[in-house]
Amino acid sequence: MKIATLNKGKETKYFNGYPLIEEEDIYSQDHLKEGDIFQIVTDKSQYVATAYVGRQHKGLGWVLTYDKAQQINTAFFVKLFNTALAERDYYFNIDGTNAFRLFNAEGDGVGGLTIDNYDGHLLIQWYSKGIYNLNMPFLKRLEKYLIINLFTKK
Repeated sequence: MKIATLNKGKETKYFNGYPLIEEEDIYSQDHLKEGDIFQIVTDKSQYVATAYVGRQHKGLGWVLTYDKAQQINTAFFVKLFNTALAERDYYFNIDGTNAFRLFNAEGDGVGGLTIDNYDGHLLIQWYSKGIYNLNMPFLKRLEKYLIINLFTKK
């Protein structure tokens, strides 16, 4: 797995759960490109987090997990989506409500991705090429359980 080493003293905010990887916090990196999954380490090679490259005006990418043992695969993304879906399930049954955010980016564990439901029509917004490159796990889950109509925007 590729590695990005933080500048000395920049690790605290990430240890405290800050999800956005800021370019100026990185001392060195292994030629990261859009969609790459990489580990963030301190200047002393201590594991901090696993993230993906999704360059945008806000930063280099987003943390996916702080658990070194966590595999980043389809099951990982499906679990995050299932959790978000379970938290918002009640919106599907409220009279007078047919539009709501189904997946809320870093709030649901994947910065750079939002999914809105408009009366059964889903709008997926990929905020970078990097997250768009990782889109298949989400699309497979959506197609299997929710899709009436799908529009994606990147």
